[in-house]
Parts: sequence; structure tokens; C-alpha cells
Amino acid sequence: MRTAAAVRRYLTHLRVERALSAATLAAYTADLARYLDHLGASRLNCAGAGGAGGAGGAGSAGVGPASAGLASAGPASAGPANAGLGESWRGSGSSGTGPGDLGPGETGSGDPELAAVTPAVIEGFRERLAADGLAAASVARTMASVRGLHRFAFLEGWTQSDPAGEVAPPKTSARLPKALTTGQVEALIAATGEDLTARALVELLYGAGARVSEVLQLDVDDLGLGDRGAGAQVPPSAWVRVVGKGGKERIVPMGGCAQAAVESYLVRERPARVARGGGTPALLVGRRGRRLTRQAAFELVRSAGEAAGLEGVSPHTLRHSFATHLLQGGADIRVVQELLGHASVTTTQIYTKVTPDQLREVYAAAHPRAL
Repeated sequence: MRTAAAVRRYLTHLRVERALSAATLAAYTADLARYLDHLGASRLNCAGAGGAGGAGGAGSAGVGPASAGLASAGPASAGPANAGLGESWRGSGSSGTGPGDLGPGETGSGDPELAAVTPAVIEGFRERLAADGLAAASVARTMASVRGLHRFAFLEGWTQSDPAGEVAPPKTSARLPKALTTGQVEALIAATGEDLTARALVELLYGAGARVSEVLQLDVDDLGLGDRGAGAQVPPSAWVRVVGKGGKERIVPMGGCAQAAVESYLVRERPARVARGGGTPALLVGRRGRRLTRQAAFELVRSAGEAAGLEGVSPHTLRHSFATHLLQGGADIRVVQELLGHASVTTTQIYTKVTPDQLREVYAAAHPRAL
């Protein structure tokens, strides 16, 4: 099977069977497009439907790279993950019998047989990524996409081995997630001013610890706004239904501050915005009456951060702050795992790492000769 056909089927698998989000599919698409371009330039077996391992020969010119059109796949759309991948993914004269199918004898220039890929070729791709200046985390993510493709192909019986399994994953430094102090969070919220949409967004990101994609896909019906009670002694009765990665649903409590911000937005700002767009079930709505976009959300948080004198604040910074403050307040790590929607507690454990400042504080307070 040609690599382009395998990639298309793999993307369909990720979308249909694993139900990955549009943003995650877009990342896989970009990673595998880069990989296909590397394979095309490697001149593997691209000159016919023969066996694996041969060098590219006649018939490899005149057609664009196998990844041509991949960027326009549009995983975020409602269509299949392979929609709009471009005809160069099929090769000439494709029968179109199924997603990624190539007819007998079709070649597709720059599109080698998947079985021709060796561990050395994959290692060369990893080295090329590093040489191109990609950050270690970006290299690791791209290589994870490549490993997933080859593992899937092996399990499906398209290849007799998994060459990516023989390539060691790149090492990445375990950096502590950036979190704001409680005072900085208060300043950020205050900096939203009279922009009720921005305030509701920030309060939800910090109050529920949700990913920005999860907050933006919320509908009004996903909220449960209970009575805020008589004060801080009353546990919050409001909640929000969040759909996370893989379509997994979780219910997250919503504190009184977040509830008040959301209720104010629902009453004073959302109706006018919805009227401009003709109606939408979306909770957070942009100025044109449509669901707030990811770009607009990042800009709202960034602008509030600048107004508060904070640099590099993003929606994910608020999620990190949510988890960090809960653990610092004595919350059980398993509870934090549930609230964040992590599949494994090992992902949550990064928030338990001790910072150098914390080490110094404990040392100064506990060691008898620290002073």
C-alpha cells in the first residue's frame, strides 16, 4: 500500500473510531503531511507497484508531492478526515473504490510503498525535524504521529513489520507548566473590565479547568446554574458538562464567581450578540453572532493579560493554574485528574513537581542550619 493511501485511512480511523477532536486531527494532518514530503524526497520505491525497498525510478516525475492538498483536508469540518486531500494523493486514474485506494499498478510520484520505509528513513526524518529548528516538544509530537501511522498499518496487516517501533522517541525535558499566582489570576479577571464575554471566558477557563476547545464547544444547555446560596460556606451547586478528548464527558463544578460571571454574560451581553447571527445554541458568542472562535478566545485572554501587566498568558495557562492551585490547596490528585479529564494520573502528576522556589522555602523553614 502506498503511504498516501495509508495516511488517508489512518486519518479516517482517528476521526471515526477514536473520535479525536478537530484540533487534534489538524495536528496529525500537518505532521503526516511533513512526513510524506520527507518520504517523497527520500526516493524510496515510488516507481511502480513492486515490492518494498527499491529506489525511485522512472515515472517519478511530473506529479506533485504525495502530501499535496493535505493541508486543505479540513479535519474540523463535518466531512470525512480524507476530504479534500487532493488528487495527488490518489495518483492518476484512481478507481476511487474507497478512502485512499489506488488501482492496480498506480504509482503516484513521490508516494512510496509503505513497506519500503525502514527505521533508518524514520530516523532521518527525526534528524531533519531537529535540523529545521523545531522545538523538542514539536519533534516528539510529530514522531508520535509517525509511530501511530506505522503501528496502525502493522496491526491492519498492510506491512509485515513496524519500522517506527525500532526508532527511539526523542527525549524532551520535563518542564514545569506555567501557572499564575492567585493574585495574578485576580488581576487578569479584573482586567477584562466591562467585556462580559471575556470575563465569562476567563472565569470558565480558570473555574472549571477546561481546555479552551472544551469551553468553546459548550452550549447553553451544558450549564447547570443552581442557587449560589448565602456565601462561601455553601458548596457550589452549579456545574458544567464538558466533552473532552475522545468524546469523553465529565461534569465539573462551577464556583460562585464563575457562575456570577456567566449569568451576567447570559443576561446582559449574549442576547444582543445572538440576535446578530440569527440564533445559536453556543454559550460563548462572538460579536457577529456566531460561536466564539479559538483565535478570538486567545486574543481575549492575551489582551486581558497585557492589561494586567502579565506576559505570555494563554487559555492553557489558566488550566495549569486551576490544577496547581487545587493541589496546593490540598486536593487529592485523583480528584484533580477527574476534573481535568486526564486519561492517566501520570499526566496530572506534572503539577506535583516541586519548583526551585518551593525547595528553598521548605529548606529555609525546616533545616536547623539554613540561616
